[in-house]
Amino acid sequence: MMKVNAAEKQLQIEDERFEKPLLFTVNLPDGYEQNADKRYALLFDFHPYADSYLKGMHDWLSHNGEWPWPQTIIVNPAMGNPVGRLFDASGKTTPLIDFFEAKLLPALDKNYRTNGFRIMSGFRVNGTLALSAMLRKPGLFNAYFVTSPELEDDYAGILSAAASGMKTIDAPPVYVLITHGSGVKEKHQLDEYARLNQILSDNLPPNVAWDYRDFSEHMFMTLPLLTLLTGIEQVFGKEQVK
Repeated sequence: MMKVNAAEKQLQIEDERFEKPLLFTVNLPDGYEQNADKRYALLFDFHPYADSYLKGMHDWLSHNGEWPWPQTIIVNPAMGNPVGRLFDASGKTTPLIDFFEAKLLPALDKNYRTNGFRIMSGFRVNGTLALSAMLRKPGLFNAYFVTSPELEDDYAGILSAAASGMKTIDAPPVYVLITHGSGVKEKHQLDEYARLNQILSDNLPPNVAWDYRDFSEHMFMTLPLLTLLTGIEQVFGKEQVK
């Protein structure tokens, strides 16, 4: 059977805070146009360059009967998209996450055949952003893949908000994977990782499946790929979402 190549689209979103439309890259899975009745899970990663590995890994892991990764719509900000300026590193306000809730996710649901299951992945500061979304807007995503988040000096208020934020996650069931290593870009906050681990352990609500992995035996730039593989196996290993 001839393989139908995945399609890359660009979604434009108007926002009064920016002079030009905000562009997001949307990678549609193979056969999307032909399978008009099929709906798909969504994976969102805030790093524009992350699609370089997400697309390839998704293609490999979904081409053999959608196992272990069901076909998924993958979304990233286009290169040069300035929407990250909305991020409040103090954690006192959440304008970027509010944008995801009010504009980005509704636009994706309107323009593409999503099935309601959403994953957010992030590396370093983008991992901090994913944690912030989980703690402040827990209903936005069903799973969070977080790699080497920046936490030092209570960055984005994650550590100070973690205990109370976990208690707000009431529905739907959520899977959270947090990973890190101990290399030069992480060793400054190993104590913070241990502290976050303890806070989440002590305040885990029954509907949250939480997973913590120390990948110190691996090299730093491999960690997001290892996290993705681990998360996909954990989320879709027993019951695939299609």
